[in-house]
Order: sequence, then structure tokens, then C-alpha cells
Amino acid sequence: MATVKPYTTATRRYIHQLAAVMVCLEIEREVIAGAIEKATGKPYDKSAPDSFSNTFLSKNAEYDRAWKALSRAIAKERKQQLMMARSKNGR
Repeated sequence: MATVKPYTTATRRYIHQLAAVMVCLEIEREVIAGAIEKATGKPYDKSAPDSFSNTFLSKNAEYDRAWKALSRAIAKERKQQLMMARSKNGR
């Protein structure tokens, strides 16, 4: 079995940034959205410029950059997976 090299410092930092954004989104979804909806009686708008996640990302440019890179990679991978599935099924 091949030896797995440890992650570089830059890679570990990138993973940490993505984890922080994902935790931020989880807190927003599980805690903040419900509390605001309960207090105001209105649905929480996670896409608003002053939402918890957007505030976090706007104040942390490197985290925003990492999140956008992951989002682009996910979109690209979805397209590739769909193309592979269609080619296998003859569509």
C-alpha cells in the first residue's frame, strides 16, 4: 500500500477555511434562521446581504474565496457526472 503524504500547510488552511464556512452555514440553518423566524414571524432570507453567512464571508475574503472555489468545483463535477450518466444510458 502506498504511503500517504501529509497535507501541506496551504492545503490544511484551505480545508480549515471550508470547514469554517460549512459550520457557519450549519449554525445559520439550525440556530439563527429558526430564532429569527420565531422572533419576527417572517421567513429568514439566507441570501440577504446582512445574513449571517454573507456577513461572515464578506468579512473573511480568504474564506469567501475558498467557498466560491468549492462551489465552482461542485458545479463542474455535477455537470461531468451528469454527462457520464447520460453517455452510459444512451441519452
